[in-house]
Amino acid sequence: MRRVKYIGVKLPIIEPGVDLPKIILDSIHESGEVLREGDILVITLKIVSKYLGLLKDISRIEPSREALRLSKKTGLDARYLELLIRESDEIVFAIPFSKLVNIDHFARNFGYSYEDAVNAIKKYPTLFITLRDGHIWSDSGIDSSNHPSNIYSIPPRDIDEVAKSISEKISNLVGFKIPVILCDTELFPWGTMDIPRGTYGIRILTREFGKPDLYGKPKFGGVDNIAYSICGSCSLIFRQSDEGIPVVIVRGVDYEWVDEGMNAQAPVEYDKYDEYIAKIIKYNVRILGLRRVFKPFVKAILKLIR
Repeated sequence: MRRVKYIGVKLPIIEPGVDLPKIILDSIHESGEVLREGDILVITLKIVSKYLGLLKDISRIEPSREALRLSKKTGLDARYLELLIRESDEIVFAIPFSKLVNIDHFARNFGYSYEDAVNAIKKYPTLFITLRDGHIWSDSGIDSSNHPSNIYSIPPRDIDEVAKSISEKISNLVGFKIPVILCDTELFPWGTMDIPRGTYGIRILTREFGKPDLYGKPKFGGVDNIAYSICGSCSLIFRQSDEGIPVVIVRGVDYEWVDEGMNAQAPVEYDKYDEYIAKIIKYNVRILGLRRVFKPFVKAILKLIR
């Protein structure tokens, strides 16, 4: 029988400039655990941002004209929007969250308390989908949760390099290689979950595409994303409020060590998203016809103008 074990590690409050790798190891030992060869270390990106000092006080930010314009249209704090503009390579589109959900129903069914849920929606009525370093983010990963008032954390720019640095420091301290995955919470239509934003030391994609199935037919599949599966499972331990468990030891996963991060292993080139979308639209117009391809968009526009 194969088993995978997830061990949560509680850390003290992390301050900028501390020795995070040493703190992680000390906390593991204090919990009665030890790292073993073959273990994978999964860390929340927010803790890494705090360790690197990537904290911004929006009370010290002067909003630009664009931020003020967006604030009037979205209801968001102009200072927060200025930080968002600075940290985004491109703002793709805005999601009017407060208008898409029934606030009363959402707060009653999914809120920690009704009042807290309503206040959270009022503070962030609009979400932005952005591009940052070739990746798609909501609000460019800027986050105020578990920070003092007006303080926001921002993700590091080269996250794979940060994962490499932490992996090498911890590996040197324990005497064997420990891969690192840095996870961040992201929004999806079905809820939130943790996804990998940077890795080092682990091949994240399995190489079994076309492997014969039980009947000998080549399978269209088999490129499983191990890092996504691991982060999704770790979110059950991380949770998203005040648990204070930002590190998980994953034990029992078969993986291949590689001296590179997730960006170097991507099956597609992040800077060519626009080309891929154009090719998909062109192909669909050719095989489905122009009318069928654009019918959903026409329906949506008609609803808006009625």
